[in-house]
Amino acid sequence: MRPIVNVDPSGATTVKAEISAPLPELSQRTDTSPITGVAYDPNTGCHNASTDMVKATGAEPKGPNGAVSTSTKTQTIKAALYMAWQLIKGHGILVRVDKKDSTGTHLDRHALAIRAVGVDKKGVYFKAVDPGTANKDMAGTVEKDEKMNIVTFRMTDGRLVGERNYGSHKTYIINQYRENIEKKK
Repeated sequence: MRPIVNVDPSGATTVKAEISAPLPELSQRTDTSPITGVAYDPNTGCHNASTDMVKATGAEPKGPNGAVSTSTKTQTIKAALYMAWQLIKGHGILVRVDKKDSTGTHLDRHALAIRAVGVDKKGVYFKAVDPGTANKDMAGTVEKDEKMNIVTFRMTDGRLVGERNYGSHKTYIINQYRENIEKKK
């Protein structure tokens, strides 16, 4: 897969440069797997839907033994470099996140697919598709004109943190990513 590259050298827009993998936006609540033909479980299908999105970019996420922790600042920096490298190659990346509500109460673990890395006036960011969003076509979230199933992550206190503000406020913290299997050419 070839990555999609958007660059605004004038800096007139919010996004100055972004590289994204062309992955489909699947919902665990309403979609069927394009690979297996089976409907996703609306409560637990986030991992399978995210894996299918990554596979659509030509990548193959490793199984549980390929999970890499991002619990320290050093591990998080390594994860950010790995994710940027995969996106440059046009591949999405499967990540696991801790999801918390506005009071900091841990809600659950969740899976997302990283689809873009970019730089804007605030610095480096990553964008992920959240398959757990009930209505993926509703507009309005953190960034203008984004669909509500997109989460933007930024480095905060040595961790990659994303904020969600539709329905109720949620914080997502990436706690691990899955390396992709390198396919021999």
